[in-house]
Amino acid sequence: MKNKIFILTLIIILFTGCSELTRAYHVKTYIDEFENYEEYQQKYNRNDFLSFMKMDALDLRIRKYSDGTKVYCIIVYVERSEWFFIQQVSLEIKADNRIFKFPFLAQKSNVFSTNKVREWGYYKADIESINKIMEAEKVVGKLYGHNGFIVIEYHSVVFERWRKFLEEYDK
Repeated sequence: MKNKIFILTLIIILFTGCSELTRAYHVKTYIDEFENYEEYQQKYNRNDFLSFMKMDALDLRIRKYSDGTKVYCIIVYVERSEWFFIQQVSLEIKADNRIFKFPFLAQKSNVFSTNKVREWGYYKADIESINKIMEAEKVVGKLYGHNGFIVIEYHSVVFERWRKFLEEYDK
């Protein structure tokens, strides 16, 4: 009996771990030879690390054009059991006691399973605001949806990854 429980526990851990690997933090690189830009985007830069919990991520994207122009984007990722319907309004981020508003660019959604909906909101950003947010002690995001808004407090691990990402890709 103990062996069966052990094996069952091991199988559950294995499957949970494997499903989590697809959502592990990484950086995606894309090169567009027609539009002449390179794009670097964080994926799954989040607070929590357990796949059975709701997931919120705050990713950065840098698009670098051949003429030297750089375009920054903040991407908010939410995963819930119900639709949130990200609205086409500004993203608000409160860093310590200063509020930053980032203009809406686009949204994307995906029904992952019968009880998981994934949504992304894309917001235009500037490097000065990004740097000020990274320096803050407490950072809270306010994301508007169809039936109101959600407030997400982001932990220091998110901004430590921002810092490393910018050091490597924003040259």
